[in-house]
Amino acid sequence: MRRLPVYILIQTSGAMRGESIEAIKVGLETLVASLRQDPFALESVHLSVITFNRSPEQILPLTELENLQIPSIPQPEAAGTHLGEALEFICQRVDLELILSTHERKGDWMPLLFIMCDGRASDAQLFQQTVPVLKQKHFGSIVACLVGTPRTENVKQFTDNIINMDTKELLMRLSDSVGISGHEINTASVVADVFSDLVDEIKLDPLGSVIMLKKGCNPKLDLKLMIASHVDEIGLMVTDIIKVVSLLLAVLHAGEDAADIGLSLGARPQGGRIGEHCLQKLQGHNLFAFIFYRRDGGHPHVLQAF
Repeated sequence: MRRLPVYILIQTSGAMRGESIEAIKVGLETLVASLRQDPFALESVHLSVITFNRSPEQILPLTELENLQIPSIPQPEAAGTHLGEALEFICQRVDLELILSTHERKGDWMPLLFIMCDGRASDAQLFQQTVPVLKQKHFGSIVACLVGTPRTENVKQFTDNIINMDTKELLMRLSDSVGISGHEINTASVVADVFSDLVDEIKLDPLGSVIMLKKGCNPKLDLKLMIASHVDEIGLMVTDIIKVVSLLLAVLHAGEDAADIGLSLGARPQGGRIGEHCLQKLQGHNLFAFIFYRRDGGHPHVLQAF
């Protein structure tokens, strides 16, 4: 069976402490889990993990997916992000480990490279010298998975496949946007902004739909794939503000629940949490939904809808 070498390059410099390195660990676990669900990947993928800060280190040599144990990623301590030296090391490993095709046998598939970093390069001169060499290695694909406060100008020199792994800010933006059916424009704008660097064409139609086009890289293939997804959120229409206020007062006085209120005007008093002192702010607004969350960690449930 022909091997499909997959190299994963992970930045472990001091800049990656905290949420950044945790996002990388989750990303690595997700990648391996996804590959293990693919029968072809189970038979062909051989994965290698290389970390780098001031210098690169191969902490996992090319290993078949079936026998792979995800290595422990060291906690970032050292300063310096020598991305150029790390890419040079990758090129050396590919030269040493890739099995080329001969007249007697077929060699490895073109290798894949995933780079998990913030895009910075402390060794700027070596980085600029290494980029052309990297491009000559004929990787099947190079994917840059950026975390922290990324700098995309460096990675754009060798790949157009750039993914932002820091989902916390994205989830907050989506949660704070109002996107009930018929009024999805705010959420659609967030989605358009997130995908703007990942697609070739993007537009919003008057109905609040986001229409994006990503062109293929092989002009000989006449294949098209459409991915469709909902962008709106489910909401309840509240028509009687007086009853809502009365219900909230009863719940708050009971001291067992807290409420998360979404306003059709996009305002969310106290970050979405409603206290008794905020109830006056609700008057005069048309509420579209309300959900009550138990303070004991129970599942959210709607107590009553009007």
